[in-house]
Amino acid sequence: MSTKATIALCIWALLCPLSMADEGYLSRSVTAAAIARTQGEETLEEQPREWEDEADDKPLVKEVQKSSRKAASKPAPKAVRTSSHKTVHQVANKAGTKKQIDESIVDPATDPVAEPLQDSMTETAPPSVTETVDESLLGTLGETETVLTPMADLDGVACGGSGCCKQKCCLTPCTDFFRQRCFVFGDFLYLKAFGPDLVHATQQNAAPAGQGTVPYGNAQNLMQPWQPAFRVGGGYAFNNCSSISVSYMQFFSNVSDTLDLPTTTNFGSVVSSVLAPGTVNSGTTFSRISAVSSVNFRVADLMYNRLIFGTPTAYLNWSAGVRYGHLHQNFEQDAQFAQPNNPQFTTSSINFDGVGPRVGLDGRRRLGCGGFSAYGQGSITTLFGETVTGYSQTDTLTTALLASSNMQSFRVLPLLDCELGLSWTSCGGHLRVGGGYYTAFWFNAITTPQYISAVQNNHFISMGDTVTFTGAVVHAEARF
Repeated sequence: MSTKATIALCIWALLCPLSMADEGYLSRSVTAAAIARTQGEETLEEQPREWEDEADDKPLVKEVQKSSRKAASKPAPKAVRTSSHKTVHQVANKAGTKKQIDESIVDPATDPVAEPLQDSMTETAPPSVTETVDESLLGTLGETETVLTPMADLDGVACGGSGCCKQKCCLTPCTDFFRQRCFVFGDFLYLKAFGPDLVHATQQNAAPAGQGTVPYGNAQNLMQPWQPAFRVGGGYAFNNCSSISVSYMQFFSNVSDTLDLPTTTNFGSVVSSVLAPGTVNSGTTFSRISAVSSVNFRVADLMYNRLIFGTPTAYLNWSAGVRYGHLHQNFEQDAQFAQPNNPQFTTSSINFDGVGPRVGLDGRRRLGCGGFSAYGQGSITTLFGETVTGYSQTDTLTTALLASSNMQSFRVLPLLDCELGLSWTSCGGHLRVGGGYYTAFWFNAITTPQYISAVQNNHFISMGDTVTFTGAVVHAEARF
């Protein structure tokens, strides 16, 4: 190289920092060369004319231009995913980093340090950013497309900040917890009825020689046992916040009992507690009395349900609709081996059928981030209906009707239902199982002991008692 060329290179080295501050010549040349390679443009048209005017040595300009063409024809490093230094700077800015990228790169053709430096600049990327490069845009846009995927979108923000969506087994989406769905369900209940219990016979001591008798032994009470029941239904969801549902529930309880002579005396007897007092056989004693008592109910509901409020961890719905209710009680007694008169057969029946409005609330509270939750529901119903009752006493041998009473009345029965329990819902929200405790109160109902007492005393005013059904419930529901 000539002495003049050497002097020019030294001058260029001194002016290099200034040229870097003004988007230096070489940096622009290399960048323009890369853009020209992808878009088919000429590199030399992008070169600044101001630098050429400042150079006194024209051969030096040609030499630098030759070096620029050589750098442009050299294949880009594999690690370089961007076509210009400007694109690298944009990626760094999108990542939220403040690291400054030195764009003053020396000529890769003359300095062996240039290529490693450029590789390290383009390969460096923030570890918290996921880049997706659209290679199809390289030939048209001249730069890469960077797509950021913030992890904050996956950490439970959609769950209202509860963090439940961090779990692998989580309702998806989290709004499924309170979202109303179409469903079908079936429940098994194990209930006991309180209220219709009746003492139907007692043991007594029958003294000889016509002397009077006194109670001596058991007063036999017909108590309803625990019995199974079932409840089925389904619903259709109009949207996430409202639905319509239907349900049907049935329970039947039956108990039987036999009372014999007392074993503590040789002169005992059994007396009935349900015979009409004015009949000729009302004071008759027996050696054995058998009785059967039953109680059952049926209810059918048609309800509209609406969300009051819902969060990822709790919700509350109100419901309103109509209910049909049926309550039936039956009693039969067979008194045998009467002395001195014939056996007696006594019956009693009470039927109520009514329809009325029903309103209620139901809510659920999530327990942790799994599928477990606590639930509660309650309703108030007012049934307007008719009660039909009947009583009869018959001589078994002669089939003669000794006493009879029938009554028909319109009654209003308030009903109160409540249920509390725990349940588990599957990850997708399509299956729900649980268990709890159920209680229902039928107010102002006529019961068997109350009605028989009214017949015996000929007093039918102010009749009305409470029949209660209570017990455990197991629930299974399919939601879709």
